[in-house]
Amino acid sequence: MVQEKKLRLNILAEPVRKVDYLLFFAAAFLCALFFQQLDLLITAGGSLIYLNGHFSDLYAYAVEHYTELNYLPSTYLLFALWNLPIRLIGLVAEPTITVSFLALLWYKLLPCLTYLFSAYLIYLLAREGGLAEDKGKIGAFLFLTTPIAFFSQFIFCQYDIFSVCLMLLALVCWRKGAHWKFLLFFALSATFKYYTFLFFIPFLLLKEKDILKIFRDTALFAVPILLEVLLYFWDSSFLHSVFGFGAPNYIFETVWQTRFAGISIPLLIWAAVCAFCYLQKPLKKDETLSYLVFTGMAVSFALFGLSAWHPQWLLLMCPFLALLIVVQPRKKATIGLEWLMTAVFFGYVVNVWYNNVDTKLFELGILRNALPGDLMALPIKTLFGISTPAIWITAFSGLLLILTIFSFPRFTCKSQEPAERLTPSWLRFRFLLGIAVFILPAVVSLLYAYLA
Repeated sequence: MVQEKKLRLNILAEPVRKVDYLLFFAAAFLCALFFQQLDLLITAGGSLIYLNGHFSDLYAYAVEHYTELNYLPSTYLLFALWNLPIRLIGLVAEPTITVSFLALLWYKLLPCLTYLFSAYLIYLLAREGGLAEDKGKIGAFLFLTTPIAFFSQFIFCQYDIFSVCLMLLALVCWRKGAHWKFLLFFALSATFKYYTFLFFIPFLLLKEKDILKIFRDTALFAVPILLEVLLYFWDSSFLHSVFGFGAPNYIFETVWQTRFAGISIPLLIWAAVCAFCYLQKPLKKDETLSYLVFTGMAVSFALFGLSAWHPQWLLLMCPFLALLIVVQPRKKATIGLEWLMTAVFFGYVVNVWYNNVDTKLFELGILRNALPGDLMALPIKTLFGISTPAIWITAFSGLLLILTIFSFPRFTCKSQEPAERLTPSWLRFRFLLGIAVFILPAVVSLLYAYLA
């Protein structure tokens, strides 16, 4: 039995090589130079309102002089602390989306560093789950090179990684048995992205079976959000900008319609996941990693397989997607399914967010002053062929469901099959072919625009 367990944890014939890290950093650097979406500029620029002394009227000032700010104060406070040096030297003085390329790179650096630190937390989770040190490093590398995560961080250039990082810190504490730190970090993560609440409850139920303590911990979880809301609850601009932001309500839009009302299907599936977690007996040490992966994948399916989403949100599921390859014996099949899901993800994105998350991403990159007049002469969605979003999202949801089934503990921690051995070439295939699905059509589209 001991020998079988060692076989199941042997996921590579050799460790990740230096060239693989070089490929990752080179690709990350080039993508960060050439691609950029507007959201980061709006949010990081809004943090300058704090630095200019408008603490109590952040949202009112933004509505009057800048634009609506849709997040709770923690996001703007974090960026304000980060942007203090460039504010002091005068690189950026006022809230604006028109900044120098150097200032933009500074904005990007904070979430990129957080992304790297999150990979280290994946390493800690793998180690705490019973894997050897080299296997933990491979788990971290799998996260760094998850194509959807890489897209969110280095091509779409978003900042959902703040919430993901805090969630991973919470899960490390969850695995170590540091309950109060688990509560604290998960609660802080929700001040950046509310959806982490839907991950928090199932993980709490895996550990805690006392109903009174569950209610207590849920109430404590809400404290940081309530404190931030109380700071600005009197401000109508805050209420309209934050609570009038409709994106968090997507999970209520996919419904099973009854005569009198609609039942949210994502929340129904989420409730089933919660029940599954609560009914589990206390986990053994060698089971925790598999149950962690399944719980994360099941919640991700409820959120992203059954409701609308924005592309950057899927970063929340990427730690579990990376760890799934670690715990699933059929690793090549898992990587193949992940690649197919990545391909249809990009097909959906370039069709739904046409003229936004496609060739348009070059407009704010290093080529911003040297772009052709008609950047969308050959849209990326044309290169993908199928222009019906329903086909893409159905395929994506189906593949995510299959990967969620692959993560079921019976097929991971209790599997009697030895794990497949993966060479570094498989890791390179997963990463380079995954990101190429977006980058190559983007380059073709850009070159066509120059030649048209």
